[in-house]
Amino acid sequence: MNSYLDSLPIGGDPRVFNQFLNIKEELDKRFHPARPDINWQYVHELCVSLFNQNGVDLQTVAWFVLSRQHQSGLDGLNEGLYLTHKILTQHWQTVWPVQTHTRVNILSVLNQQLISGIRGTTFVYTDLPVLYQIEELLKNINHHLQTLEIKHLVQFDYLQNLIITQARQLENADTLDNNFYSPDLSPVINAEENNQSQSTKSVLSPLPHLTKNTIPPKTYISPSIALQTSAKKNNHRELWKGILIGTLTSSLFFIILFYFWLSELKSNNLADAFPYIPTINAHAGSLIEQQPASGRNITQTLNSEQINVIQQRLNELALLSPTWAQSYGLEVISYLNEQYQDNPELLSFTQLWKNNLKINATTDEQLNQWSKGITELDELSKKLDSFDGNPKNYITGSELKSIIFKARQHFNQAKPLEEELRLLEKKPTPNSIPDYEYQQIDNHFKQLLNRYSLLQSK
Repeated sequence: MNSYLDSLPIGGDPRVFNQFLNIKEELDKRFHPARPDINWQYVHELCVSLFNQNGVDLQTVAWFVLSRQHQSGLDGLNEGLYLTHKILTQHWQTVWPVQTHTRVNILSVLNQQLISGIRGTTFVYTDLPVLYQIEELLKNINHHLQTLEIKHLVQFDYLQNLIITQARQLENADTLDNNFYSPDLSPVINAEENNQSQSTKSVLSPLPHLTKNTIPPKTYISPSIALQTSAKKNNHRELWKGILIGTLTSSLFFIILFYFWLSELKSNNLADAFPYIPTINAHAGSLIEQQPASGRNITQTLNSEQINVIQQRLNELALLSPTWAQSYGLEVISYLNEQYQDNPELLSFTQLWKNNLKINATTDEQLNQWSKGITELDELSKKLDSFDGNPKNYITGSELKSIIFKARQHFNQAKPLEEELRLLEKKPTPNSIPDYEYQQIDNHFKQLLNRYSLLQSK
């Protein structure tokens, strides 16, 4: 189906990632009174980015199925159900969320939304192969849900029956599709009948010397002889056409082969031109212990010269910019676009890489929350200052509470990294800190660095 979908790992809790919140915010447009259009392409890009960063979880997979159905119809639904089938049959024990009732709710909502999409779609005869594939996937999914004893809760069998009904209606259609017309053979039949009648008349007509008026004799050529003559001429023409087409095809094949050989040679040289980036591992001690296995001897003591070498290397690492990885990527992208202009694959890769960097960066909304909170407090301070010397001016307690609540709301929506570290340090023991809190702070670091590198690139 898709090698990319097969290679996706299983992820953890996605709620700490910005992509998850952005997808939820985009899909919440369905409940807005104005019902604005949902940007399904944006939802799909966020799902793919979340897969790459966190791995696969059941909620993001459900959103991925919806986005693919709205983007590509039955083909997209087939792709999404393939991923759903893989998650349910191979990773049910480990996929997030772990609560069974939450999983059932996600699958049930997905089933209802897919049914609505199918009912609003018009199918044609050429959709039958994809419908058969979807029917088989749903059959396997329902069989597995039956094994888990949650089939009656999810109710995917309704979707399966709807797909079966659509397929049977197409099978029982009178014609292949509305644009199919049977060929009209009447002109050919009439022409053959005319030829036969003319031949009969020529045989039954009296001889010239028996008629009163002398009519010059007419020569009749048998239709079979005429067809044979024209067929021979056509065969010669087709033979020369075949030779010419074969020669051109062979030449084109060798030209394409030579082009790809040069492209591969150039790509290999280009790959060799980039510097090798070593694997970064935080467990330096384990790396040092592995050195004797590679033939290197480690002494029991270190002299001053060895200490100086180690210090020099650590200083080089300390001098690296925090945005070294982002800057390196932007420089590589810029260099490739200068050297290989008008390359569609490179342009697509560049756009995808930059979009991924923007998606994983701090958003404008997050960037402005702290400033909005400070602005609310500044306005409150100015208002309180205006009361000095004027006893008639005052502010009510409810009005003051409203201003404070609004400011705190801005602060809570975007805590500074310093505040997150302070709260982390106040935890009683490191073992009591859940992994997702560390992951949340790691993501905050990455988002700020990505945003900073984007500002530098401008």
